[in-house]
Amino acid sequence: MASNGSNNRIFMADPYEMLNPSVINPAFTPIIVTHAITFLVGIVGNILVIATWSLRGRLRSPTAVFLVSLAAADLLLLLVFVPLETLEYFVISWDTGGNICKMSSYVEMLSGMATVLNLVAVSIERFLVIVYPIKARSWCTMSSTRKGLVFVWSLAILLATPVLLTKSIYSMTYYNNSTQLTAYYCWDSDDDLAFAVAVYQLLVIKHKGREKYE
Repeated sequence: MASNGSNNRIFMADPYEMLNPSVINPAFTPIIVTHAITFLVGIVGNILVIATWSLRGRLRSPTAVFLVSLAAADLLLLLVFVPLETLEYFVISWDTGGNICKMSSYVEMLSGMATVLNLVAVSIERFLVIVYPIKARSWCTMSSTRKGLVFVWSLAILLATPVLLTKSIYSMTYYNNSTQLTAYYCWDSDDDLAFAVAVYQLLVIKHKGREKYE
């Protein structure tokens, strides 16, 4: 394989080899097996969490509400991001406009933000109950919990938005003397904005994660 050095074009004896996932990534089989196990275990585990807390009227405490919300954030990642991420190993010429690329990256970030914020909310609620047990009865009501839940997800949606600014499609054309194949890859923009957003993601998640343990 040799690159001609212009217009993102690479000469290959057989361009259609790039449609073979095992050629694109030598670790294809372990990756797919890991994705499949993670998907199945995650789906079953989080559904059990939601069912356990939701059935028989157990969803009456702030902790239970935020734990169910946490499981929903995990399910969002499993049901949207993981299938799209896996599909990229099989199909490389479909997302020409980059919409799926952006959505997949956004859902990944949204799930991460929602997970951290839900854990922070649980930690705050437990802190109030332990340190201020009397006042917590009026503070940690179901009404305030619902408002807190709306705040958590609204903030997660807002904090995840910057990732949309940096994701784009990178095209590569593989060709020989008789045919060519153009592939589209989900890519981070190589500019100062992408670097700034990466630093932002690190700081926000690290800061929120630190709040959880304080």
